[in-house]
Amino acid sequence: MKRILTLVLLLSAAAVSSAFADCGTATLSTFSNTNVSVGEVPANADDCQVGTPAKGDTASITAGGETIAMTVVKYSAGITTATATLRGILQLAVVDPAPEKLQLINNETNVSVTIGKATFSARVLNPTPNYFRYRWSVGPATSGDPNGGGSGSSTTSGIIANDTAGSGSTSTSKSAGAIRVQYSAQYANSGMLGTKVGSTQTVATIDIDTTDQNDPSFIDNNKATLGFQWALPAAGNLLKQGTIGFSGSAAKSFHQDIHDIDATVNFSGWLPVIHTLNLFNRSGQFISAPLSFTTSYGYRNREQSGDTFHGRVFEATALYHIFAADRYKLDLAGDWTVNDLSNRPATTPRTQRMYKATISYLADPAAGFSLLTSFEDGSAGVMLTKVRQYFVGLAVSKINFSGGR
Repeated sequence: MKRILTLVLLLSAAAVSSAFADCGTATLSTFSNTNVSVGEVPANADDCQVGTPAKGDTASITAGGETIAMTVVKYSAGITTATATLRGILQLAVVDPAPEKLQLINNETNVSVTIGKATFSARVLNPTPNYFRYRWSVGPATSGDPNGGGSGSSTTSGIIANDTAGSGSTSTSKSAGAIRVQYSAQYANSGMLGTKVGSTQTVATIDIDTTDQNDPSFIDNNKATLGFQWALPAAGNLLKQGTIGFSGSAAKSFHQDIHDIDATVNFSGWLPVIHTLNLFNRSGQFISAPLSFTTSYGYRNREQSGDTFHGRVFEATALYHIFAADRYKLDLAGDWTVNDLSNRPATTPRTQRMYKATISYLADPAAGFSLLTSFEDGSAGVMLTKVRQYFVGLAVSKINFSGGR
């Protein structure tokens, strides 16, 4: 009896082992803002039995505990030669394209790919992808007393209402027919200025936030950065998408004689333990980056009206997302700056803080188009200006991935 029972258990174990056979590990790369490529796909001869996927077949990728719906774009079957078996290559597209979903894929070391009834593991080749992203807005601006003095702040009938004044100002709100322009772009590419140097990645940013008025009561912070960074290994739920590097930057007020030149060491990443919050979403959860942060520490040289200041500066930013009711997104952001510049004027604070809340209605998530309103309060940037700013209008943002190293 014992021999029969032992034989049954062995046969059962063999059946289970066959059902969950080792399919090997495929490879996966993100090469655009909607598509991924899966290489070394298990062949038909394997126990995984992927079959022959056709264009339009459904598929999915499981990453970070979330399942991302995909569709087959193209499949090239593997071939068997006298010496080896070459596995297939599969191209997949996101059904409802959203950059956050592919960011999540690139955040993982391994993901799970499902084609029909077959599921196999894929190793992500591109944890820090090349990318280009941008965002812009334009509209009328007003300025006034950040403490609510006089007639207070107001919202214009146009896109933007802006409420700014110098620190300690008691001026009332005013409108000078100002037009405010905001543009931000981030770029990353493998190598060091086009030359491959280990796992180095070149990063560049440009941020413009100014008006057409030569008036210090309007915001006028503009900055360009060039740097190099390296990916850090993930540390469970404590750190993912981490990078460390160094950069140089220049900030300039277009209408005032003020500029900063910085040289800093930078550290950034995601904190998955504080994941994106989803509320009342009927169509499933949104996939987005968890609480993210960037920090920098280094040297700053400032010139202002003929005077020169220099010293150490620490800067940090944090960003968190909340999605609700299928179409609404709340972004909460904070910026902190601590500067120990020499000869710092008494009117210049050692510590600056800027807080921002943005509510967006995702009119067309795939196109990056949204209707939004935001509120900012605090001081930051080259102007060192106390700002209380309201924004109501339209926004366009885009992100494109361009493949691995």
